[in-house]
Amino acid sequence: MGREKVIEVQRNKTIERIIERHSKSLGQVKLIPVGDEEFSDQVTMVGADSANGVLLVENPSPVSRRHLAVAEKVKIEGVVDGLLTWFYATKYAEYQEKGETYLKFPYPQTIYRLQRRAAFRVAMPSTQPAWAIFVTPTAEKQMKKARIADISATGCAIAFRRGKDPNLPIGVAIDKLVVDITGELKFTTDAFIRNRRAGEKGEALYGLEFIDLPVQDEQKLTKLIMKFQRGWLRFFSRD
Repeated sequence: MGREKVIEVQRNKTIERIIERHSKSLGQVKLIPVGDEEFSDQVTMVGADSANGVLLVENPSPVSRRHLAVAEKVKIEGVVDGLLTWFYATKYAEYQEKGETYLKFPYPQTIYRLQRRAAFRVAMPSTQPAWAIFVTPTAEKQMKKARIADISATGCAIAFRRGKDPNLPIGVAIDKLVVDITGELKFTTDAFIRNRRAGEKGEALYGLEFIDLPVQDEQKLTKLIMKFQRGWLRFFSRD
C-alpha cells in the first residue's frame, strides 16, 4: 500500500515552474483565510510574473474578501500535476486592469506538496544500465554521473564507487537531474538529497527524492518499475 507525505519545495526555480505551469493552464486555486476556513473561495490563477515574483488570481466573492482582509495569513491551495499543492501569504494587494479587479500575491519562499510515495522500490537489474547525471549543488558545480542502484516512482538511490564520493550536502536540491535508464526511459526532474549511507564494496549511496516529476513521466516510470519487478519475481521463482 502507498502512503502520503508532505514535501517542502524551497528552490526558487522549481517554485517558479510550478506556479507558471498552473497559471498558463488557468488552474484553480482556493483562497483560504487561515483560522476562518469556512469562508474560503475558489478562483482562477490568471497570471504569473517570475521576474517580479508576483502572481494574479481572480477577485473572490465579497464575503471571502472581508475575511481574507482580517486574516493573519492566507493559504493558497490547488492541485498541480495531480498533487495537492499549497503555500501561505501574509500580504496581498488589489490590482486593476481593464476594469477588472484581481488580487496580487508574492511568490512564496516555500511550497508544500502532498506526494504519494510508491509502494514498490526495485533494485536495478544488473543487465540494465541506468544513470543519474547532474551538476552538484555545491560551489564547485561539478558534473557527475552516478549509477542508479534502485528506483521508485518518487525517487532513487545513486551509487558512487569507493574514493569517488562527491560528499553531496544532505537536504539540498539538485536542479535538472537527468535519469537515463538506457533503452527504456529518460527524463529530467529536480530532486532532494535525502540521505547518505554506505553501500556494498565501499560505495557511497545517496537517496534522492524527485520533485515536481511530470505526471506522464511518473506513469511511464511506474510501468517500468512493475516490469522490473516482474523480472525479479521470475528470477527468484526459478527452480
